[in-house]
Amino acid sequence: MVPTARPPLLQKKNVSSKLQLLPPNCCYYSVEKDANMLANRIALLKQEEMRTWKKIEETKKRAQDVMRLKQRNNDRVQQKMEYHQEREFEKKMMVEQNMRQRLINQQEKEKIIQAIKDSKAEEAAQAKMKA
Repeated sequence: MVPTARPPLLQKKNVSSKLQLLPPNCCYYSVEKDANMLANRIALLKQEEMRTWKKIEETKKRAQDVMRLKQRNNDRVQQKMEYHQEREFEKKMMVEQNMRQRLINQQEKEKIIQAIKDSKAEEAAQAKMKA
């Protein structure tokens, strides 16, 4: 028996020969391309992060502006309330003062009327005595 040669499909394939089929700098370009893509992706992510931080800062600023506006409005409302309370108190005091003055005027008027009556009665009594 003569040893037969193996058919081509059953022969061992040389793995190193496949690597040799590729140009030697092909892997380098692939790695360089991947590194470049990753660097671009990182740059895009950094830009997105900067935009996000900018939006966050703008939102904080708007929130502070809104809070200042609310505080200013609350202060105005408080001042208006105090102003109206003060005016109401002044009106009350004026009404009370007017009432006291009317009472005093009424008492003085009654004293004058009584004094006039008393003087007329005294004159009538003196006129009776003379007569």
